[in-house]
Amino acid sequence: MFKVIKKIFGNIKLRSNGCKEFSVAIDIIKKHCNSINDFNEKLDFLEYTVSALKTDLISSYRVKQFYQEHPAQSVYLLPIMTELIIGKTEVNLNKTSVFSIPWKLSSISGLLKVLKERPFKMDKLNHFTTYYPYMDICHVHNGIHSVTIGGYYKNGIIESDLYDIETAFQIFTTDGENWYSSETRQFIQEVFDYRISIIFEVCKIIYKMKKQA
Repeated sequence: MFKVIKKIFGNIKLRSNGCKEFSVAIDIIKKHCNSINDFNEKLDFLEYTVSALKTDLISSYRVKQFYQEHPAQSVYLLPIMTELIIGKTEVNLNKTSVFSIPWKLSSISGLLKVLKERPFKMDKLNHFTTYYPYMDICHVHNGIHSVTIGGYYKNGIIESDLYDIETAFQIFTTDGENWYSSETRQFIQEVFDYRISIIFEVCKIIYKMKKQA
């Protein structure tokens, strides 16, 4: 499997010192988590943490269009290969966090009026997204503005590619700066945003807790 990753992402480099913000956040979260003895209280805290981090991440990219005309888009939030897309799933925009990086203000303002008057409806030829379980994030690749407003109004259903995050928990590790193979510690690719790494690691803790319960 990792030969495939190496082929896709190219050069291998030594593990870096990592991202300071990532390290500080993980240390704070784990330290407090370890101070909680009650299972449900610990789980509630971790889920609150993920929710707060997602709000920070998603909001910061939603407003980039106000600071620059063409914000850089992310292809995927986590390392991707064919084996990690395991099918399709329906995503309810009323319940799921929508990660998108809109860039055209005229599309936003026009769609605000249109989708306020009628529900968002998926167009299979235009709307392409990836859903990350546990993280509960629907990442929009195409049809960015309409899905963004559908998510804003929390109205509509969209069919997304389903990411195998349980396998990702096992085979990837991160220092907030890069993604690495958990087995070999070899470099895979750079992290798009360190907050995604924090969310990933906290969700991994939640996953392990639920598996062991």
